Amino acid sequence: MAADGRSLFVAETFASKVFRVAIRDDDSAGDREEVATLPGSLPDGLALDVEGNLYVGCYEPSRVLRIAPSGEVETLYHDLTAHTLAHPTNLAFRGTTMFTSNLGRWHLSRLEVGIEGLPLPVGRFG
Repeated sequence: MAADGRSLFVAETFASKVFRVAIRDDDSAGDREEVATLPGSLPDGLALDVEGNLYVGCYEPSRVLRIAPSGEVETLYHDLTAHTLAHPTNLAFRGTTMFTSNLGRWHLSRLEVGIEGLPLPVGRFG
C-alpha cells in the first residue's frame, strides 16, 4: 500500500515486474502503472520507507533491491551463495532495520537500511 493509501504495489514474479495499481473511491482496482522491470529477477516481497523508496525482495537471485521514487533501481544486498539472504520472500521494517523471511533456509535475515520503514496501513473493513 502506498503512503497515501490510494494505490497498491504488486510484484508480478514471473513477469519480473512491479506495478502500482490505483485504488478507486469505491475501493476497486483502477489503472495499473509499471514501476520497474527487473530482468533476471523474481520479485516477491515489497516494503516502503518514509522517503518513498520501494524495497523488493527477489526470490531469485537472492537479493533486495531499492527502487527510488525517480525509478532508479539499486541493489542493496545480494548473497551470491544464498546463505544468509536465502531466497527472500516477505519484507518488513522495524525502524531502520529490515527483516526478510527466507524460503531457501527457513530463517529471518536482518538488514540495516538506514532509512525508517513506512508503518503498515491499518485495513478498512465494511
